[in-house]
Amino acid sequence: MAQRRYWDERWDRQRLPNDYQRRRGDTILDLLGSLRLTNPEILDFGCGTGWFTEQLSHVGRATGLDLSEAAITYAKATYPHVPFIAANLFELSFPVEQFDVVVSQEVLAHVQDPM
Repeated sequence: MAQRRYWDERWDRQRLPNDYQRRRGDTILDLLGSLRLTNPEILDFGCGTGWFTEQLSHVGRATGLDLSEAAITYAKATYPHVPFIAANLFELSFPVEQFDVVVSQEVLAHVQDPM
């Protein structure tokens, strides 16, 4: 799959967040805190190398999902205490309804209409 290969190559070049991504992550964490959820189930859709999923794991039970197997391999090795899944959102083997919160950054512009 060409799309998976593209993301594998991208995450091989950029494993850590830039300043903008860190600031946006801090904003999302602040918003989650304002919801006052107790240990929520959180899905980080398009988690890349997992740096933000790891941050989310301090707020609730976070799971990272990304199309890139290379990014997920890196995330699992770097953050072994956080579950990560390499999969296409439209081909999941579990119900997304199990999550209280779904977070997605820099993903929607790259999602092709599945219909």
